[in-house]
Amino acid sequence: MELTNEHNLPEVFRNFDKATPHSTEGAKYSVTTLIDSPKISSLRRKHAEQLSEDVTDRVWAIFGTAIHKILEVGASEGEISEQRFHAQVGGVGISGQIDLQTPTSGGFLLSDYKTCRTYTIQANPKGKPEWELQLNCYAQLARLNGVEVAGIEVIAICRDWSEAGRERSEDYPIAPIVRIPVPLWEQEKAQAYLEARVALHESPEVAPCSDAEMWTRPPVYAVYTRTKTGELKKRATRLFDSRTDAEVYLMDHPGGEVIEREAVYARCNGNFCNVRDFCDTYYRRINNGDS
Repeated sequence: MELTNEHNLPEVFRNFDKATPHSTEGAKYSVTTLIDSPKISSLRRKHAEQLSEDVTDRVWAIFGTAIHKILEVGASEGEISEQRFHAQVGGVGISGQIDLQTPTSGGFLLSDYKTCRTYTIQANPKGKPEWELQLNCYAQLARLNGVEVAGIEVIAICRDWSEAGRERSEDYPIAPIVRIPVPLWEQEKAQAYLEARVALHESPEVAPCSDAEMWTRPPVYAVYTRTKTGELKKRATRLFDSRTDAEVYLMDHPGGEVIEREAVYARCNGNFCNVRDFCDTYYRRINNGDS
């Protein structure tokens, strides 16, 4: 992939990104790739020479890498920082890097640093679903390398946290750095998940992206009532997940109208996967008039 610099920033930004490449160290898949869409992974490999990204689009990735580098030097005696584990699963090499391992009486607590917006924590106070998948894959990799795992957690660093925000909202993170315990799966469940993901990525039939992988927001049915002059109000009165519920509500508010807001495929629409232009599923959706 070509890394461009369209806004003529100092080359230090592009050089930093080049000097800190993400590497699987010989493994075919990293955990982050394994838990993501096989189709996106396949398209990125197939069209690697045609892909490009501007360094400004990498700003938060660079920020996250910098945070990891800074915290790496702060590990206390007995703690293990930034260790990559390898294993063979289904005859395929996979690897994953654990940010911090802290010894406890029951084994090691595995911690993963996440830089994110405060809204991410407000919307996911117990952590994002993919964080649970990722950390349990790390835990199983650690076990396969002889590590006793006592627990897993995310250490979320909110890059836009403010004292004013905390005062305005009850669900706002209490501090800019938040520790979020993550449920630890049994070994059998974690191993089965790893094997299933490897099989999915290795299948000759590339599976299409799931709704979760496309960051899909499902359709919403908006009920609009009318003004005294008979015009539909500009704002919806109520929103419903099903048309039936919307129409039942409208029975008690005659004269209104139900308008469907179609599903939104946020990852595709924003090209956050960076391979939208090569995706047949996306173009079929566009041609069918979907969002």
